[in-house]
Amino acid sequence: MRFKNGFEIHCRLQWAGRVFLVLLLPSVLAKTASKTKMSMKYYDIKACDNVVHYFRILKLDYRMFDGADFIDADCYVGVDVKYLKVMNVLLYRCLGGVGPNHCEYFTRLIWTTSLCELATAKSMLWTPLVDKITPTFRCPYKAGFHQVRNATLDLSSFEKQGFRLPWEKYIWKVHCQVSNELDQIGLCFNGTFEVRRVLVRKDS
Repeated sequence: MRFKNGFEIHCRLQWAGRVFLVLLLPSVLAKTASKTKMSMKYYDIKACDNVVHYFRILKLDYRMFDGADFIDADCYVGVDVKYLKVMNVLLYRCLGGVGPNHCEYFTRLIWTTSLCELATAKSMLWTPLVDKITPTFRCPYKAGFHQVRNATLDLSSFEKQGFRLPWEKYIWKVHCQVSNELDQIGLCFNGTFEVRRVLVRKDS
């Protein structure tokens, strides 16, 4: 009788333990997933050479910190800006390399409304870059030299705005143009980058 009762108690404890694990597993997985973040790996960033524009990159360096690449750059914008009229971004995805036979057109993103306010808004894709520009960028803007230090892009913010793309499956090529109120291209560059998942350090 004791053995039978003991056996029944043992079975019930096993069943209760399994139920507890099933209930606990989603929260454990969620905590594990939250310990990673999207980081940028930059392969090249160059001023456009196939359109007329007023943007020059005088110096550009990449450095890695905490699993992500950051940019230090000296740039010159040779045109005044009363307000920003259009930002045009072309994305190409590449698989197995970045040659002509490895890349294909993926999508075009265009912004045309309140771009001066949008450029300096917080929690945007470009916020970790714009915030690192010296002198501070704002409209109206006078032509001149700028320094960018310890800058990157935040694709997690991009995803929160609804742009969920298969970032980690491909290497990406980007073409970006920003025009002023006179349709003069004040910013134009081509870049190649990759998105990686890295562990978040406890002290970060």
